[in-house]
Amino acid sequence: MLSMLMFATRAPHKLHRAAPGYARMLDMADPEGEGSRRVNGAQRWLASQKYISRDATQQPPEITMLRCDRSGRPWVVSGKRWITIPLEMWTNGWIVALSGRALAIYLVLREVTGGRADGASVPRRRRAEYGLSPDTWKRGCDELVAHGLIEVTPQLVSDDEDWGLRVKRNVYRVIPGGLSKEPTKLAAP
Repeated sequence: MLSMLMFATRAPHKLHRAAPGYARMLDMADPEGEGSRRVNGAQRWLASQKYISRDATQQPPEITMLRCDRSGRPWVVSGKRWITIPLEMWTNGWIVALSGRALAIYLVLREVTGGRADGASVPRRRRAEYGLSPDTWKRGCDELVAHGLIEVTPQLVSDDEDWGLRVKRNVYRVIPGGLSKEPTKLAAP
């Protein structure tokens, strides 16, 4: 579903893509045969759960993105604050190479840094908003550093939580173009 949302960026949020294309994008074995059957099965399930509508009378089937509340109503973009995720997250296979915790931290850092080249610190309050444990935060960051996707540098920063005192905090910087290379297999911890 995330891959479909990545492509359906403008209203009316409809897609006309053949199953073999999705199977190739997801690096499935036998994209013209078994891979296509798996994609079609997944799309039928998403339609049965009201995440998408799927008009199979058209070839390729027309997919319309629906709201995630499963109301069956069309997808609408809400709010003004968005982050962008480079297409290379999918095309270079990072979406499957990163652990769930590393992917979560990457998304958080894209939001928190707001694209600033110099990065940002992440106060405890902000980490708590995402519900990530200190262990998850550390292990996710360590994985992203090992892949060369972020830099973590201790710096003196003003901390709003401590009345603006200058304190030593980690500053996290998302490496521009980091996802443009293919992922490498990391040694198990």
